Amino acid sequence: MKKFLLYLFIVILAYNVVIFFELKRVNKCNTIEQLEYMVDFYTGIPEYFLKAFSLTEKDKIDRAIAKHWDLWKTAGKDTTKCVVDFAEVAPFDWDTLAYVYYSKPLTSKEPDEADMYAERYGLENGTDELHFLKQGEIVKSVGLYIPSDEEKGMFFCTRKQLIKRARNDAKFHLQKQGRFFVLRDMSEEYVPAWRYVQ
Repeated sequence: MKKFLLYLFIVILAYNVVIFFELKRVNKCNTIEQLEYMVDFYTGIPEYFLKAFSLTEKDKIDRAIAKHWDLWKTAGKDTTKCVVDFAEVAPFDWDTLAYVYYSKPLTSKEPDEADMYAERYGLENGTDELHFLKQGEIVKSVGLYIPSDEEKGMFFCTRKQLIKRARNDAKFHLQKQGRFFVLRDMSEEYVPAWRYVQ
């Protein structure tokens, strides 16, 4: 940890030194192109470091689930029977877990629980999210859909549009398939993975 902090300090110091000399040079910028270069320079470097040292909410959950699966495997347990408890992998304050994949039907139908949930929380058609709620309010929302060329981590494999579980019952079957961790509702019959995984 100390080495990391020292490294980070050196990087920040070096960045500020570069900024100092570039600021001296900026006074010599006489064209729009040179000014645009300076803007790109100043915004590009901090953006790079922010991306390098920051994690999305999905990254955090993905890592926690991957760690849980590795511990299960290391303990010599049958990985085909792996179960993940979200009360353990998401140790912040929440009382209800909701997975929602909201897709409006092409034909009209009577509103169901998923429709009412989507209306209450203002969800758009195509929403694929994991919600952590506290007393009916979303305290953390994790978007699960990502572009296909970057797909990794967890996804839910279910025919349901909405799954809600209390914190003490937020348990799901967990399987690893390639780069993916497949979560299945324990109360639902087996559903084949709908994504192509290698």
